[in-house]
Parts: sequence; C-alpha cells; structure tokens
Amino acid sequence: MINLTQVIGQIRFGIEQLTSKNLFHDFEHLCRHLTRKRICSNITPSTGPVSAFGDQGVDFETFYSYLRTHFTNDSAYLGLLSDKPIVFCCSLDKEFDKKVKSDVQKITKNRPKIEKIIFFSGQDIPIGKRNKLQKWAEDRYQCQLEIHDAQSISELLADFDTFWIAVQYLSIPNEIFPRPLNEKNWYVKKHNYYKEHKDQLELNFEEFIEIKNVVRNIFKNEKYNSDLPLWISLLKLFIESSNFPLLQDKAIYEYLVLKRAGLETLDDDELLIIRYFQKLDNLDLTPTELEDLAVMLTYMHTANKSNLISLEDRQFGKWRTQIISIIEKQLQKGLSPNSKCLLFETRAFIEMTTLDSKRGFNLKNAAKWYNKLIKLVPNAPLYHLELLCDRFYDFIETFKKVELDTTEFENLVKKAEKHLAKRYGNYLAAEKATQRAKIYFNNKEYFKAIKTLHEIKIKTYTDERIKGSIYTMIVLSEVYQTLKLNYAAKYYSLIAAYFVLNNPNLDLLKYLTQSLIMAANSDFLQGSFLSFFSLIKFSLISHTNIEKEIFTDEHEQSILLNTAKILFFSEKYGVGLDNYLLGEIEKWGYIKEEIFFLKDELEKSSNSSFEKENFDRHLEDYFTDIPFNDLGNPRVIHWNGLGISWYVEFNNDYVTTSISEEFVSMFQIFQVELAQHDLCLIKTKIKISIEIIENGKITFESIPSNEDRIWKVSIPRYDKLNYIDYAEFSKTLFQVMTTILFEVSLLKGKDFVKIMEKNFKDDLSNKVTFFQFYNVIYNAFISETEFASIERRTKEKPNLLLNFKIPETAELDYTNKIGPTYTKREALKAIKNRYEHSVIPIKFTLQKIKKEESLKLLVSKLRAKGWKDWHILMALANLVINYKMNKKHSIIQNEKEFLEKFKDSYFTEEKENETLIPFTEVNEEKLHSQLQLTMYSTVIGWGLEPHQKTPDWPAIENFLSSRYNYWTDDIDHQDPFM
Repeated sequence: MINLTQVIGQIRFGIEQLTSKNLFHDFEHLCRHLTRKRICSNITPSTGPVSAFGDQGVDFETFYSYLRTHFTNDSAYLGLLSDKPIVFCCSLDKEFDKKVKSDVQKITKNRPKIEKIIFFSGQDIPIGKRNKLQKWAEDRYQCQLEIHDAQSISELLADFDTFWIAVQYLSIPNEIFPRPLNEKNWYVKKHNYYKEHKDQLELNFEEFIEIKNVVRNIFKNEKYNSDLPLWISLLKLFIESSNFPLLQDKAIYEYLVLKRAGLETLDDDELLIIRYFQKLDNLDLTPTELEDLAVMLTYMHTANKSNLISLEDRQFGKWRTQIISIIEKQLQKGLSPNSKCLLFETRAFIEMTTLDSKRGFNLKNAAKWYNKLIKLVPNAPLYHLELLCDRFYDFIETFKKVELDTTEFENLVKKAEKHLAKRYGNYLAAEKATQRAKIYFNNKEYFKAIKTLHEIKIKTYTDERIKGSIYTMIVLSEVYQTLKLNYAAKYYSLIAAYFVLNNPNLDLLKYLTQSLIMAANSDFLQGSFLSFFSLIKFSLISHTNIEKEIFTDEHEQSILLNTAKILFFSEKYGVGLDNYLLGEIEKWGYIKEEIFFLKDELEKSSNSSFEKENFDRHLEDYFTDIPFNDLGNPRVIHWNGLGISWYVEFNNDYVTTSISEEFVSMFQIFQVELAQHDLCLIKTKIKISIEIIENGKITFESIPSNEDRIWKVSIPRYDKLNYIDYAEFSKTLFQVMTTILFEVSLLKGKDFVKIMEKNFKDDLSNKVTFFQFYNVIYNAFISETEFASIERRTKEKPNLLLNFKIPETAELDYTNKIGPTYTKREALKAIKNRYEHSVIPIKFTLQKIKKEESLKLLVSKLRAKGWKDWHILMALANLVINYKMNKKHSIIQNEKEFLEKFKDSYFTEEKENETLIPFTEVNEEKLHSQLQLTMYSTVIGWGLEPHQKTPDWPAIENFLSSRYNYWTDDIDHQDPFM
C-alpha cells in the first residue's frame, strides 16, 4: 500500500502542476476548502466581477468590495473566527517573499485591527525565510503572520478526511490514496453510514474520496466480499448522477477496478470502458491523466485476455497507440523535469505491460525509457522517486515468478536507490533496498540477499538510524540460517540484540526478544541445546518485562515447541539431562504448562518415523548437526559448505567455546563470500583442532594425512585485547582461513590470490566482524556462571547419533559445473596423445596381455566399471615403469631425479628382451593406484595446480570426474587389447 510520504509527494507534485499551468483559482479553491477543514469553518468566498487575472467565472465581489482597491489579480479573502478577523491570502507566485510583503502591506493598511494573516503559497518556503517574514510582519505591522507553504499544504491534504480536496483540484493518480483513519471499527462505521444514507448522497468529491478510500482498503479482504455490491452501487451513482465530469471519470475508474479486482467480473461494462478511453481524443491530457489511462489499459487488456469482457484486440492496440502518440507530443513541449519523468515512466510502463501488435511485451525497450527517467531524476526533485523504487520491486518480484531475466531492472533500481540516498539520506535508500533483499531471499537467491543486506547494514549504521541496522541484522541472520550456517546466523542476531541492549532508545526493546529468539533457534537447529536454553532464559526475561503476555508471534511460538522437543529428545535418548531441563522450565512460570502440553502432543504423535531404527534419519531432515552436540569433551561443531565437510574440535569450556564459535561464525560468513567464486575446491573433509593459549600469537599447522585435511590452530585469549590488537588478530585469522582453503583448491596461486584480494576490496572484513566481536557479544548474553550451571564435559552425546549425516544447502553444495579451464577440444587432444604415448613403454607387455586370459578378464572388468582404454593404458604404463625403475634403481637421491628418470622411461620404447612385469603384479587395486598418480599431471595439464603435500587422491579424482569429464571423454580408436 502507498505510504503517507508517497501520498504527500503526489500532492506536492500536483501543486507544482498548478504553478506550471498558472491555475491560480484552482489553488484558491483548494486553500479555501482546506481552511474550512483545518483552520476555521465560518468563511465565505468573495464575490464580484471576474478579475483581470482570469478566474474563469468565479465571483469575488463581496470580498473584493471590502478590499477592492488593493486586490485585483490576487485572492485575499476575509475569514471570521468569532469576532476576530482573519485574512487568508493565496499565491502561486515564485517570488513568495515579495508577494507576502505586498499582501501584508495592503491588508494592514486597510484593516489596521486585523487579528492574523494566513498566507498559502504554492512554493516551498525555507524555515529560515518563513521565520524572517513572520518577524518582519510582527515588528513592522504588529500583525501575526502564519505561512503554509506547498509542503505544509501537501501534508494537510494527505489526511483521510481532506484528501478529496487534492483529488478535486490537483492531478492525483487514481492509484494514490491514503490509509484509513487509525480508529477502532472505522470500516463498520463507514459501512453502516453509507448503507443507511445511500439515497441521500450529495455526490461530491468529499463523499467519493471517502467511498474510494474505504473500498481500496478492504476490497482484497475476503471478509468484506459480501459488502462489495453496496460500494459498487454507490460508485455507479456517481457515474450516472454526478454533475462533475472529472468526478464521473474517476468514479468509472474505481468502478472498473473494483469489479475487476474485487469481484473478478466486468459483465456488460464494455460501453463504460469505451467511455473512459474517449478522453484520449483530448490531446492536452496531463501526465497524471496519461498515467491513469496506461494503468487502466493494462487492467482492461488482461481482463479481455481472461474473457471477462469482449472487445477486439485492435481496440486496445488503438488506445495504446493514442497514449504513446500523446506522450511523444507532450515530450516535445517545454515541460518541467518532474512532468517529463512521469511521461517517461508511463511510456516505459506501456512497453512493459501492454502488447504491441507486432512485438508483444518489450521489457528491453521499457528499460531504455526507465533509464532516461533515472538520468533526469536529479533535476526533478518533486518526482515520486520512492514510489518508483516500490514499482521496480513489484516488477522484479513478478518477473522472477515467471522466470524472466530481471538484470536490467535490478540495475535500474540500484541507480534509483542511489538517487534516493542523495535526496533523502542513506536510511530511506537502505530501507527500500531491504525490500529488494527480501525479494532475493524469497526467490532463494541467498547470495544476492546477503550481499544487499551487508551493504544496507553499513549504510544504516553510519547514518545513525540504528533501527534500520537492527532490522537488517535480523533479516541477515534469517538468510544465514536458511543456508544452514547457524553460527553466522547466531552472530548477526546477537549483534541485533546487543545493539538494543546498548542503546537508550526504549522503542527498540521490542527487537530484543525477536533477535534473541533468532539466536536461540540457530543453536537449536545446530543441536546446541544447552546454549539454546541459556539464550531462551535471557529472552524470557526480556519478553516478560517488555511484552507482559504469552508468546504469539510465529518465531516466539517456536521456542515453546523447540523446548518441548528438547525434553522429548532428552528422554528418548537418555542423555541424563531430564532433571536439569525440568528444573529450568519450572522457573519459567506459566508458560511451562504449554511446553509440557506440547511435549505430550509430540509423544502422542510418535509414529514409525520416531522408532529407534528410523529416528536418527528423521532428525537429519531437521537438524544441521548432532542433537546435544554441546555435550561431552572435546566438543565438535560440524557443518557442510563448498562441498567440504568441516569439523571444528575444541575444549568444552567457557572461554574456548566463545572463541571457537567466533572462529566458526567467521569461517561460515567467509565461505558465503567465496561460494560466489570458483575456487576449484576438491570434495574432502577438513578437521580443525582449536587450542586456546594464554599469550602469544595465532599459530597454525597442517598435520599430514592422506585421507582428511587436518589442521591445528592455537589462538591466544583475546577478551582483554584492545581494538587495534584485535584488528591485527582478525587479519591473522583470515590468513588461517585462506591457507586452509588454499590447500584444498586446485587454482593456481595467482588466481586464488586475485579472488581473495577482490573479496577484501568488497569489504569482507566488515561482513565477518561488524560493530562488535562475537566473543564480546557472547559474554554479554551467556555468563560463565550460566555456562557452568550444567557440567557439559561429563555428559555424553547420544551414541545412536554417531553416524548423523550433516545436511547441506544447494547453494553451498559442491559444484559439478564444467571446470574453468576445460574445453572439449583440448580434452580430446590430450586423450589422443595418451593413446599414442602410453603404448610406447609397454609395447611387448601389451602383446603378452592379449594372450593372458586373466588379464583379458581384468580389462573387461575395468571397462565394465567405466574405465576407458586410455585409463587402462596410462595406469599400466605407470605400473610397468615403476616396477622396472625399482628393479634398476635401488636408490634415487631426490624427487627431481625420480621424475627425470620416469619421464625418460615413459618416452622410451619397451624392448623385447627386457624383463617384463609379472602378471601377478597387475591387478585392479594397483592399476587404480597408478592411475591416481597420473592425475597430478592431468591437473597440471589443465592449467591448475595441487597444493597438498600429501594429496587427497580420491578427492582429486572426484574433481576431475565431475568437472573435467575425466571418466566420460574418449575418442575413436583401435582396440589396444585385441
């Protein structure tokens, strides 16, 4: 729904249109009606001859007979409040200060006992000049001067009960309307009134706008469907009986919209539709009128396609062409930038929403018109930029639903947001961009959402609008939680809570419970049930003090259910925490009854999926780590990301837990940024052991292993370090993370470094650590006393969950897309070379294999398993060469010497009289082992490089298979084993 600021902006734009067209008397009437509503009711317009200014028949003689000698082209009318005279003056004059002084001088000369002069200006008057003019009037004429400029008038007209005045005298688009009055049962009161007075209506603008506002605020609510016929009948009265052509026109618009959107019918309304579009014969339509026509064209065109009306397609094509023609002619005139922007927007809208008979919808052409608009925005201060952003968000959301490319419109809205920031400040632009982030989130474009939210949080924080930052952090936490990165989610929700705790603004307290629940639920999903309980206790205290009622919000309700589930799981697995958990819940007052009720319901609903043999698998669908994983010593945190299984092991004490969880949260945020780049990572398991030391620097080392990648990281306690020390410390932690990832990447060093440098330029450090460090925030919500309230180290995790399968989101899963350096041509060229070269060192061995039945069977077996002949030849050649080298060279000094001799052997043809490898040495296991050794050179051949001292051969093989077609590429060739 349009917000109040946007309604005010539309009214302000309408006043500018009065100024540009010099419609002085429309402004005068507007001000008079507004005065009756907001200042005093006992006023009357002046009467008399038409003034020289051209009032088009409005008579001011009575008023002008009183101040006749001084007011000719201007409107000054006398209003009486009790027995004290007030004079009201209206002007669209751009030189407002001269005009004010002139009017004050004339009025005070003829009316020395005047009580007050109220001046309405169609211009924006700076507060400083306003104050100066008021002081001048007081000092020189002892007269009170009250000034309402265009902005003040716009705000007064934006109210529910005065908006009709703006509609009657200004160009207000039909899609703009204010929110209803914030009073209890407002709709019931309005409905009853109009139902009873249906036959007594005056059919004026005030009644029409009141009916329109009611309808627009309820027609999408099914609860009021049965009332729609009443409102439709009232609108029809305006169409048939009103004496104002403009009012009839607006009533037709509302009538058609209400029937189309509310009742989904337009039976027998074709003539009314044609009547509405007849005004296209008038070439002097305002930009707002053209906007209304374009919107109606879209409504009715879709209705026609849905068979709600029966009009020929060419009729819509004709109306479309007419609108475009009028816009093009209007653009040739000397219009203001504000009006041009509106015409550009309408032109773009037509391209995007209505069919061209030859081209259909043209989003690309629409984007061109929108680009023209965006370029003109800096010169159009009254153009409704905020509303344009909202429309862009609606377009993007709609396009994504039907899988259209939204790139151009996303770029457009980013440009619009930048102009919004310049016009209104970072906060509003960031608030709007949050809508874009939510669209990304709802469309499962999580990386885009995270990138946008990180940009927003910086803007709102530096703009000192803390509320925006808090909300952004909560949404950011939600996105990380969706990606199953629960410690990244926990960090950002705890930051939000920390912001609230450390801010004196009491209005922010409502966010405290929400952010703490988000943090607690992150722990719950991670299976850290004791940490969940600690945070819930804190949130219960804040909720009880702030809300003073039982939880009603969906997120808040979740903590009751999650607590019940923990009780249920504790009993199911016999972890020995029942007494502790029950004791804590007993302290939570009246909500304990609901928790026990929910636990009983869980027990009643237990079915086959909750039986012992299936229960573990059932939990895998819900949790991202082993339930009760914060029990036992050492503690291990698991998660999956980038195709890698991560295990972080640490001592389960207070200090080590807070620092280790920070390490994990940083790593998870780091991974999201890197997931948007192809690091050519191998699919493996990384185990990181964290040790906390009292002093010194961070140290880390790789522990050799042919299976898992194992790292030991020593981190000094840093809870007492200052910010500068911590900045250096964070840098070192980045080095640790980068080094660990580099080891499992197959990118060349320079390419890997380039990606890392780009991420740091994109403000990675502010994403990983923002406002305050995890360790400090953790300590603010979970005290050492609270942590020690249960002896975690002596309790054991449930044994049944040792084989728990850690889930992974698709966005962070291992990528199987073709490698960055792969081409089919190069792959086939390399295979051709392998066929040619692999037979050289095994020429006579091959001949014997062809005759040996057991080896022929081995070849058949390997082929059945997917081996290509070039795999078998390469593995066999390697096996033969290694066998012969071991026989010839019992001692080889170094790796370089070995590689040189191996290369010589590979390109040396096998001799007939050489000792051949015994056939007992040729088996599947050895051939597979030798084939894996050749993969090192294959990786190098693709312009990549391994970085592991002890290569993870299965992971490298998986990488080549999934990303370089290692097990699928082949060429036509003669059978080498025939």
